[in-house]
Amino acid sequence: MNKKEIFDQEFKHLNFIENNNFEIAVYDNCSFQNCNFNELNLGKSSFIDCQFTACDLSMIRVFQTSFRDSIFNECKLLGIKWEEVNSALFSASFKNCQMNYSSFYEIDLQGCHFYQCELVECDFTLSNLSGVDFNHSNLKDSHFEQSNLSKTNFSTALLYSLDLDKNIIKNTQFSRNGLEGLLRKYDI
Repeated sequence: MNKKEIFDQEFKHLNFIENNNFEIAVYDNCSFQNCNFNELNLGKSSFIDCQFTACDLSMIRVFQTSFRDSIFNECKLLGIKWEEVNSALFSASFKNCQMNYSSFYEIDLQGCHFYQCELVECDFTLSNLSGVDFNHSNLKDSHFEQSNLSKTNFSTALLYSLDLDKNIIKNTQFSRNGLEGLLRKYDI
């Protein structure tokens, strides 16, 4: 079954929950501004070169949903199970987003950018974070284990804590201010 294709559309101030008007479709070069997707099932939709600004996408269900070259600005993205997305086509950047309590378990986030995001209590276990930039993002109580952190930039990240022995660390960038989070397991 072919999905409807929607090109170059702007969606502003829509509440997809109350109006029950979200279509499972391929959205190409669309923008969503101040829209409410809260707890919506986006199942198998595709978002290509789309921009989300000041939207509430908390607790959305993303089973086999594709986000390719998508940008999220000032969005609320709480409690999302990102591991359910179509990870083969996943590429996104996040700026000033609230993403607390989300799970990125075993997902390929290679090359994603998180700029000034709240990533409190997120799970990055078994994730490929190679080349990811956590620029000025808060990673308090987030969990990294058996994750590929090669070339990951933590140099301006805040409150992260990770075990260097339980992750792949190669050319990873840290700052002196972040040493406490790297030495915590040694109780120094």
